[in-house]
Amino acid sequence: MKKDLLVKIAFGTSLISMLTYLVLKIMHIQSPVLLLSTIAWISTLTYIILVLIEIISSDRIKTSEKVMWVAGFLFVNWIAGILYFISRRKYIIRNFKILPI
Repeated sequence: MKKDLLVKIAFGTSLISMLTYLVLKIMHIQSPVLLLSTIAWISTLTYIILVLIEIISSDRIKTSEKVMWVAGFLFVNWIAGILYFISRRKYIIRNFKILPI
């Protein structure tokens, strides 16, 4: 359960901080931009690593689907992250028992 909460917090933090960073960058406000970009990248990397561990260690999906998810997270992580959270996460982690945190 703690790992599930950690993935949700990392995704939410990543999404909110990146959107805030983009808005501030568009408005040409420079003061908190470095801090927000650092938070966004750290939370994004944390989220991607945790999700890739879930996907790779899952025995409920085929190898071809694993490759698709890994490629999606590496190249278009925002779109893949939202799709993963909305559609497939519950199915993939139903019997997920690796790395209890």
